[in-house]
Amino acid sequence: MMFGKLCVAGALSLILTSSASEALAAPAEYEDVPSDWFIQDYIGSPAGVTLWRANLPNGDCVQSQTGSTYLAFPSTVTDQEVNRFWSSVLSAKATGTKVGIYYDNQTCIISSFFIPNIGG
Repeated sequence: MMFGKLCVAGALSLILTSSASEALAAPAEYEDVPSDWFIQDYIGSPAGVTLWRANLPNGDCVQSQTGSTYLAFPSTVTDQEVNRFWSSVLSAKATGTKVGIYYDNQTCIISSFFIPNIGG
């Protein structure tokens, strides 16, 4: 009987902890010309692609070992989405235009990306 109470208490604690950390997370938006972005493809990893050296606001998403900023895709990202991201970033690098990214400032996961209105 005691084991059952501990399991319920542990599960409740996990739910409350998860809810509290989710409440602290905030969607963030970032736009920049990607001239110094470094995109790395980790072959075989679930997300595969990580964006390094973005100048994110408020010290978001700093990797503790290197001090570099980073953003990653969720494990649910499709090949087509990654290909569109690569294409958008390479086009923006070549033309000097901005790329915009929405991301979670706690998990550093990209939720969407876009090319901002030019001249608008």
